[in-house]
Amino acid sequence: MKFILKYFTIIGFVFLLSCEHKTQFDVDLSNIPQPNCSIDRYEMVMFNLPPDSFIYFSKLYHNRFQVFLDGNMEDTLALLSVQSFFTDPYMKELYADVSIQFPNLKPVEDQLSKSLQYFTYYFPNLPTPQLFSYVSGLDFKYPVKFINGSLLLGLDMYLGAEYKAYKVSGFPIYRTRWSIPQTIVPDAMTELATGLMEPLSSSANLLQQIIHSGKTRFFVKSMMPEIADTLLFKYTENQLDWIEANEAYVWGYIIENQLLYSTEKNMVRKFSQDGPFTDMFNKKSPPRLTEYIGYQIIKRYAVETNAPLHEILMEMDFQKILKKSRYKPEL
Repeated sequence: MKFILKYFTIIGFVFLLSCEHKTQFDVDLSNIPQPNCSIDRYEMVMFNLPPDSFIYFSKLYHNRFQVFLDGNMEDTLALLSVQSFFTDPYMKELYADVSIQFPNLKPVEDQLSKSLQYFTYYFPNLPTPQLFSYVSGLDFKYPVKFINGSLLLGLDMYLGAEYKAYKVSGFPIYRTRWSIPQTIVPDAMTELATGLMEPLSSSANLLQQIIHSGKTRFFVKSMMPEIADTLLFKYTENQLDWIEANEAYVWGYIIENQLLYSTEKNMVRKFSQDGPFTDMFNKKSPPRLTEYIGYQIIKRYAVETNAPLHEILMEMDFQKILKKSRYKPEL
């Protein structure tokens, strides 16, 4: 009898351990086919067109790359402008470095394939996006774009934290730290989320910004359940440690100072903009606190309501989300 009790105690302990590791992001994909993702390399085609017949050959690729070549292909001046981009020495240098860093995109395609399998699970009625890579000309603000159902990956913004052109261009270290290949897929999923949601108005208050940012991070986590929190939020280990230790303090600061419904743009920007830290706290704090706080609220809301992901993204009653989440971090 003692042996039987001991046996079931051990089994129960193992069961509890296994349950402890399961999260709301663990879903059954066994009936969801994994898409065969192939990134069409716009930059590789266009930079290799013969300069003396660029206009002629570029017209042949109009249908294939319509998301880029969406103008009138009989407009010679427009085509000359396109040609000037691909024959510019600086752009050609960027392309050469992209070709060295990304001779093929198989690792990125594999990650995207897995993420888009989750996308199909959560959004079975939506088509998976077409995938293109390109050289953006160091588009610091939008390294990935979601346009007309296509994800456009600006590979020149993922050439490594120490890439020379970033330093010459004066990009801040807190940003270039994450200009690495590992952030391509999270950035792509961020843009996909943004494309699926209603945009915030320019007069959004802090709560609206928090919930909107939290939805975005929650979507990325749903598409990439195994992503590390440092990569999900683009925080260093020290920054993540700080906000995990001070989450209740940050929330208390917002409530006590009656900031939650404030529409004062400078204040909302302080909580949501990128930077080395959040200047109303100390220099150990991370930036973009709306993302971290918002993610915790949305994660709680999903548990409390059992709402499917598409409903969470579409829900625009921000007060309802906050109330039903029962969010209240403890000191």
